[in-house]
Amino acid sequence: MSVLIPVLTVAGVFGAWAVGWIANDRTERERRACGWLPMPWTQHAAAWGGVTLGIAAVFMSVVAARRVRARCGFTLVQVPVGVVAVVGAWLNVAAVPYELVMLYGTYVSNGSGFPHCM
Repeated sequence: MSVLIPVLTVAGVFGAWAVGWIANDRTERERRACGWLPMPWTQHAAAWGGVTLGIAAVFMSVVAARRVRARCGFTLVQVPVGVVAVVGAWLNVAAVPYELVMLYGTYVSNGSGFPHCM
């Protein structure tokens, strides 16, 4: 379980990055179509998925730390796999706010307006 924490961290950041990529693609398609296009469901899925994976990684880190302490009597950082889990959880301190900003950006209105067409 501890090895999944960095995987969830990276997957959450990738999901948040995908939100920006999808939004840029939509903007380009709007420019070419010369009008407004509906927001793709994949942008919502990537935004919520990124936040969910980031929070799940922190939750799994807390559960792993408590489980190791209860079963073995020592802390998570005393186990090599535990160090990987703790590093992954601390990386989420920076990743989760980024994921939340991308989720907010999904739902805030775009202030750029429609492209001017001739």
